[in-house]
Amino acid sequence: MAAGLKPVLVHGQDEVQSDSIYSTYVKRFPDKFNAKLLGSDKLLSLDLISQSNRKDRVNYFPNNQGFLGVGVYMFDIGFEMSVKVPDFLQKDEAQFGSTDFKDFQGNIYGRKWCFDVTYQKYQGFYINNADRVYPDFDKTGVYPFRGDLSVRKIILNGIHIFNHDKYSFRAGYNQSERQLKSAGSVLLLTSFNRTKISADSAILPMEVGQGFGNDIGFENGNFNALSFLPGYGYTFVKKYFYFNINATAGVGLQFQEYQIDEESESDIVLESKVNFRASLGYDHDNFFFGATAIYDNGNMQLQDSKIRSATGNYKVFIGYRFEEFGFLKHSIREVLDRVGL
Repeated sequence: MAAGLKPVLVHGQDEVQSDSIYSTYVKRFPDKFNAKLLGSDKLLSLDLISQSNRKDRVNYFPNNQGFLGVGVYMFDIGFEMSVKVPDFLQKDEAQFGSTDFKDFQGNIYGRKWCFDVTYQKYQGFYINNADRVYPDFDKTGVYPFRGDLSVRKIILNGIHIFNHDKYSFRAGYNQSERQLKSAGSVLLLTSFNRTKISADSAILPMEVGQGFGNDIGFENGNFNALSFLPGYGYTFVKKYFYFNINATAGVGLQFQEYQIDEESESDIVLESKVNFRASLGYDHDNFFFGATAIYDNGNMQLQDSKIRSATGNYKVFIGYRFEEFGFLKHSIREVLDRVGL
């Protein structure tokens, strides 16, 4: 009987010890929810680069800069809603064109696991480095614009935090917790990435020359990759101020189907991928403010060139924690912890 009970007691002691260590390094706010004002900018870009000369490149950017909104963190889930900033704060559509887009970026931050879900569909891009592509280009003039160029991305990331007894991944990003002492952890990110690029004609301008070889006629493609990215995260803490950085990099298996001059090509290749996020700010028991940046960059290798596609968001915020009341006291944090997230 005693021998049979021993594993259960040890397991319970391990859980108590783990929670004790965690409470030494991380402060939780189980009876509070927070609300914040925020300003943000979302990103989806294409960078086409010659393999023979890296200086030969074409940068496609959307014209969608600037959002203002509000965010609420309750039930251990974060909700944010934002609208575009007024027209006078936007880039001039007469100069940079107009981008139609749908952009959803969601995150679930658990103690041991974190998840990212991204869906983006953008149509309409201008050439950001037009002065490099067209030597006589005037930066005060109208930028070359491709209204037919469309990019759609789906990204699913899962991140495992190995040192979850001391390191809070979520403290810097949804303010549900506060890191009390500096600590870090080895990370492992598993990612599925789907990118679809389409246009009515070749994407690369003829003016880029022969550096792109056969790829000068690239028109559209589908690129699906499964990647594994080891890395490390660390939070520096000085009283109520913090700086957090998480970086992972690795390779994945990419399945490619694309068209060059209306001829179909397909391949399976190894491609590199980088995921980076950082946050900094001030976090007291109730009042907090700060900034976050999330950046996800993947590559698509063609025959004589490479397509680099970056997605992410940048955010500044100021907020306050309030005492929970009524139905707000229901939480899924215990559920997440119970299932091992």
